[in-house]
Amino acid sequence: MKKILFLLLFHTLVFAQDGAFRYFISFNNNANTDYSINTPEKYLSLKTIAKRQKYSITIDCTNLPISVQYLNFLTLDGFVIENKSKWFNGVLVSTFDSMLFQTLNHNFIDTVISFDSWQNTKKNSEKWKINYSSPDYG
Repeated sequence: MKKILFLLLFHTLVFAQDGAFRYFISFNNNANTDYSINTPEKYLSLKTIAKRQKYSITIDCTNLPISVQYLNFLTLDGFVIENKSKWFNGVLVSTFDSMLFQTLNHNFIDTVISFDSWQNTKKNSEKWKINYSSPDYG
């Protein structure tokens, strides 16, 4: 899981050496989205829908785009949205205020992971149960 998240966000970490603090914020649900699983053609390509039908893969809430309302709240809080992930149901955000993430108290936020240090994580649940103290080289 850690490796997948690293690969997903690698380009942002390498090419953005600007002194900003970066956090991955995962959400606990897909509520308040403008889309529905009953109309997947609004957010999935026809090729994707056909492939899912061919292999009997159901379309569920994990396929829904991230709520624009959630993104707006984070932007109003002072964060810059750098990347979105439907797969992890979260966003990579940045800010120059290192203390800003501590003020996050929205009920839709599940976990906040700081990219400064994996030790400085604010967890609202046990979604990301990973032991970072032991080295795992692959």
